[in-house]
Formats: sequence, structure tokens, C-alpha cells
Amino acid sequence: DVCSHGFGPALIMSSTRRALRTAANMNPNAGAILTLVNKAVCEDTLPEHFVTMFLACLEPTTRQLAYAGAGHAAYRLDSDGRVNRLDSTGFPLGLSSDSVYTCAEPLELSPGAVLLLMTDGFQEAFAADGRAFGLSPALEIVREQRDRSAKEIVDALMGAVRHFCQPTGPQDDVTAVVIKSVDR
Repeated sequence: DVCSHGFGPALIMSSTRRALRTAANMNPNAGAILTLVNKAVCEDTLPEHFVTMFLACLEPTTRQLAYAGAGHAAYRLDSDGRVNRLDSTGFPLGLSSDSVYTCAEPLELSPGAVLLLMTDGFQEAFAADGRAFGLSPALEIVREQRDRSAKEIVDALMGAVRHFCQPTGPQDDVTAVVIKSVDR
């Protein structure tokens, strides 16, 4: 998620994406990848144009998830609906070229677990009366829908935030990724 809106931030996102793909081909460690990408972002941007990112590396055969976050968290919902916040492991990209990012201790996505990544556009989506959608309703929707497909969960989340913001819709981007761990 790039700070601000418009053409400039879109260019920053494009160059960050290219740097991410290049770094990922050089190193399998999420923390090392973010460290390399951060240097590229710092070279190309002013500090007021930072990027938040959550980078997850999933090994499907073992269900092991390794991750690093640059000012961005994610959420794991266990099969019983319990929510675990996966905290960021470092500052947003672009703030300091000296930042070193670490990979969090790998965790297992047990069968029935749901991994949720989403932009802050959900928390910062506003209703006509000025109320913010917030994090809790987003997590509750995912909890309620956790037995459905990943697409259905995302659709329910998107539908709820659009309905909440009527008649105008969200003012910021609302992007969500859902990964489900299923029985084999």
C-alpha cells in the first residue's frame, strides 16, 4: 500500500513491484527480500512517499508460512475463529535505507485456518455519517464466512464495506487477499 493517491504513488507502486519481483528471485527469505526492496524504494522516493507491505512465503506441502512486514500486519484466523495478528517486523519501506527487515518465526496454517491480508482502506472506509468501518467488523465478517471459499470470503468483505459506505463507496483502495488452508 503506497502512501497518498494519484499518478506519483502509482509509479512508486509499479517500481516497488518490479523491485520485489527481482529481489524475490535473488533470495527466498522474506526479511532479506524486504531489505533489498527497501533500498530500491529509498533510492526512488522521498520519505513522505512510503510503502507498507506484508510479504508471505507459503510452503504448501508443509503449510509453513514465513513472513515479514514493512509497516503492515496480517491476520490468521484459526479453524475455531480465534484471531491472531501477525505483526509487522519493520518500518514501512522508504523511510530509511539502513532498515533491516527480519522474517518472523514460521508458523503453520492448520486445516481450516484463514490468512487475511488487507489494505487500510477497509479500516478507513467511512459511512455517510462519518463512522469508520474499522478492523473489528472486517475480522468478524471473515470469522463468520471462514467455512466458505476464499473468493466468497473476499466477496462478502467487499460487499460489506461497499454497503457500509453507501451512497459514495470507499474513498481509499480496498484490497483483500484470503488464503485458506484446507484438508487434503
